[in-house]
Amino acid sequence: MFLGIDVGTTGVKALLLDGDGQAHGYGYQVYPTFSDGLCSEQHAADWYDSAVSAVRAALQGLDPSAVEALSFSSQGGTLTLLDEQGRELRPAMTWMDGRASEEARELEAFFGAKDFYEIFGSRCNNALDAAKLLWLKRHEPETFSRAAVYAGVMEYMLLRFTGRCVSDVTNGAMRQLVDTRHGVYDRRMLTCLGITENKLPPLLPTGAPVGGLNAAAAADLGLAPGTPVFNGAHDQYCSALGNGLCAGGDLLVATGTTWVLFCVGDRLMRTEPKLVSAPYPIDGLYGAFASLANGGSSLRWLSQLTGQGYDTLNACLAERDLKRNDLFFRPYMANGSGFPSADPNARGSFSGLTLSSDAADLAAAVMEGVAFETRRAAEAIRRAGVPTDRVIMCGGATKSPIWLRILAAVLETDLFVPAIRDSACVGAAILAAAGTTGRSVRERCLSMVSSGLTVPCEEELAAHYREKYRRYLALSI
Repeated sequence: MFLGIDVGTTGVKALLLDGDGQAHGYGYQVYPTFSDGLCSEQHAADWYDSAVSAVRAALQGLDPSAVEALSFSSQGGTLTLLDEQGRELRPAMTWMDGRASEEARELEAFFGAKDFYEIFGSRCNNALDAAKLLWLKRHEPETFSRAAVYAGVMEYMLLRFTGRCVSDVTNGAMRQLVDTRHGVYDRRMLTCLGITENKLPPLLPTGAPVGGLNAAAAADLGLAPGTPVFNGAHDQYCSALGNGLCAGGDLLVATGTTWVLFCVGDRLMRTEPKLVSAPYPIDGLYGAFASLANGGSSLRWLSQLTGQGYDTLNACLAERDLKRNDLFFRPYMANGSGFPSADPNARGSFSGLTLSSDAADLAAAVMEGVAFETRRAAEAIRRAGVPTDRVIMCGGATKSPIWLRILAAVLETDLFVPAIRDSACVGAAILAAAGTTGRSVRERCLSMVSSGLTVPCEEELAAHYREKYRRYLALSI
């Protein structure tokens, strides 16, 4: 069996898969985030302790010696400063931390917006490591200078598991420290930040062997010392692998608090509007993605506002004719409109309310509004020259049959939903399996991702939403 560990924003998931992609054990352990205004921090030690709990839960009742290898998926853009013994010098600044806005503007001005995107494959972002390193240099210079290594989440976990602190290009790209065209640290960026490359984790290929599980970690986890550990990837890339994206033309819609559209192509994508792009874990392919900041968070807001749980809202909608709902909802509830228009001043709204509108009507409008934004983003991706022939869904929205029906009709295509929902863990397990057996990542992706469910596009509903989408665009742009 192969162990995939996903160190996410709120907790660690651990999943044991065999070579056919069948799940044999699962564990999950949350950890706290400490937020105060723009500040958002976590303790690196909590990632490790939660991984221990999650792995032990996944192993319960199983023979640990059956675990042949493991690998990681990790949240990106979370920065921890470590001393020479690998101990954190301060709490990690997560990707939700917003303190480095001024530094991000300065970095973009230094490179120029066009060149910055060309080099790093994304807009300069105050939430990612480059800007935060500059912030730390200015606001915490003593801690900044004491650091032996500026690490991300996966890098810290690899250090605790194997004694080696290494990274890969997908995580390096999300840190905005790696020139994604060449897969190396960008020297102009390092000079601008005032750091040297020896304070950054060396870059190894995604899926490369890192080392054997050290004795301390093995004892904590309940695994055999020396169990092979392979280099992992950023969670969006692992999720794409875990959902079967192994050829150009696939589009993954990953639904959570934020929705992410991820596509795969045969070239490094530099598009307008700007997709985030970097090399993909499969040789010869490149990944690109865009984020919709107000996906699942919009329905959660409505659920909390109305006091109606998701199950209740879905049950009410199951009894209604969706074509009779003439409400519109713009899902710009936080951080503006996101991709493709990227208007930070856009705000959410309902249109068409009447005295007869109830919570279920509002829920249908929210689901439709998010689906319409998903179509807008998918159309922008296609206009940028990226084919999206097959649409795959994963995440929380796949638990709602109504939302899946709406999405299939709005996107005017059948949707494919893999059977195992924890796709980032699956992607990490695929990397471990490929490294151990010598079969390619593509082969392992094809053999370990289960087919799951197909949600058909209903033609009559699609025709209704085609017209409603036209009216939505007149409201939202």
